[in-house]
Amino acid sequence: MKGKGLKVGLFCLALSVFLTGKVFPLSVPEKPEGHVNDYAGILGGSAEARVEKALAVFERETTNQIVVVTFESLEGESLEDFSIRLAEKWKIGTKEKDNGVILLIFKKEREIRVEAGYGLEGALPDALAGQIIREEIVPAFREGDFDKGVLNGVNAIIQAAKGEYAAGGQRAYGRALGVFEKHKALFFLALVFYFLMPFIAYLLVLVIGWVLMGFPWGILVGLVAALFLEALRRSFLQSLVSETYSGRRRSGWSFGLPGGGSSSWGGSWGGGGFSGGGGSFGGGGASGRW
Repeated sequence: MKGKGLKVGLFCLALSVFLTGKVFPLSVPEKPEGHVNDYAGILGGSAEARVEKALAVFERETTNQIVVVTFESLEGESLEDFSIRLAEKWKIGTKEKDNGVILLIFKKEREIRVEAGYGLEGALPDALAGQIIREEIVPAFREGDFDKGVLNGVNAIIQAAKGEYAAGGQRAYGRALGVFEKHKALFFLALVFYFLMPFIAYLLVLVIGWVLMGFPWGILVGLVAALFLEALRRSFLQSLVSETYSGRRRSGWSFGLPGGGSSSWGGSWGGGGFSGGGGSFGGGGASGRW
């Protein structure tokens, strides 16, 4: 009977190895070595030191704890499953605020994940975490520049935690606003000409159509364009009268990582080395590939 039970056990073990390709999943290190844990060796020494110092200063100033972890391979394990196992073991962030973030990078599979603790899911929602991966990390990684990708990603996560991260669309809006500020006098004259003296503008459109396409097609095309512009003008004026516009606050973007000052360790740093403060994670975050 015992022999039969042993055979069944060995059969189940062999079946699990066949299905999973391994007996044990990728092991989670007992505890983090610091804010930067480059087990895959993808970072240069200066970049690693810069990120380490910046995250230590950020933790000391805000208690928010951000950790970067790189591995050579997932060894066949699910990215999301491993990231939550690591988060639960390391407990990044404080127990009171659950304010931890983990940036995981797997070199062989070219996979990236940002795992956010409960307390930072509002400042770093899944959509924003995904955008940071796509816009800040992936482009540099595809060029083979891991230092730049990690620096950009960490900087963006810090800005997001502060509520100051400007995503791609916001930066485009800021650039457009800058152009307007530089040439606002010209824009103002154009608007005055269009809204207060539309007849002259429409006559100019007819003349341009006539010159480019001749008679009668140029006149017809110019007339259609003038009618469209008039409809657009009326619609804009109507909305301007009926709606109340409120100012929009512009978010800034800083490309420099916070640093400077003393690099002494605070928060969960101490004589016993680095460790999380008891932060909890619920799977919030985003994944991506390069």
